[in-house]
Amino acid sequence: MRLLKSDEINDFLAIEFDAFFEKLGPLYGNRRRAAYRIIKEEIGMNLDLGRHLAAVYNDRIVGIIELITKENSRGYRKSFPSFVKNLGFFGAMRAYFFTFLDMPAVDRSTIYINNVAVDKDFRKKGVATAMISYAEYIARSRGKDKLKLWVANDNKAAFSFYRKMGFYQLMFRSSKMAQHYMGYRDWVFMCRDLN
Repeated sequence: MRLLKSDEINDFLAIEFDAFFEKLGPLYGNRRRAAYRIIKEEIGMNLDLGRHLAAVYNDRIVGIIELITKENSRGYRKSFPSFVKNLGFFGAMRAYFFTFLDMPAVDRSTIYINNVAVDKDFRKKGVATAMISYAEYIARSRGKDKLKLWVANDNKAAFSFYRKMGFYQLMFRSSKMAQHYMGYRDWVFMCRDLN
C-alpha cells in the first residue's frame, strides 16, 4: 500500500469507474467523460492530503481506497468551475450539491473509508482484505479507534465482506433521492471498533 502519485491517477480512476460508475453516473448526468475529468482534477488538487491510496502488485495498481479523517477533510478542495465546464451550469449545480452531500462528517477518533475497489483481475485474492487491514494500521498509528463506511444494502458481496472484517451496522438509511441520483435506495452505515 502506498499514497497515490500524480502519474497514477488514471489507473486509480480506471478501477474506481469500473467498480462505481453505476453509482457515480447519475450524479454526473451519466456523462462518463465529464465525471472522469471532474474527479481526476479533484483528486489531483487533493493529493497532498494523503487520503487516496493504492494497493500495488508488481508495479501495477490492483486496488484503491480513500481514507478520510477530520484532519485531511479540512483542506479538501473542489472546483465548481470544473463542474460547469464539464456539465454546464445546471448539471454542475446538481452534481456539485450532491457530491457535497456525499462527504461524511468525521470525528477525531474515526477514519471514514470511502471507495474501496479492486481491479477485476485481482478480485478474490485478498487485496480488499489487505486494504482494510492497512486502514486499520493507519487508524491505530494515528490514535483512531473506529473505522466507518457506508455500503449499499443491495451490494450483498460488499456487505458480507465488511461483516467478515468485523464491521457491524450502526444505521440503516432509505432515500428516494439516493435511489434517483446514485441508483441505490437503501444504505447501511457500518463501524469497526479498534479497541
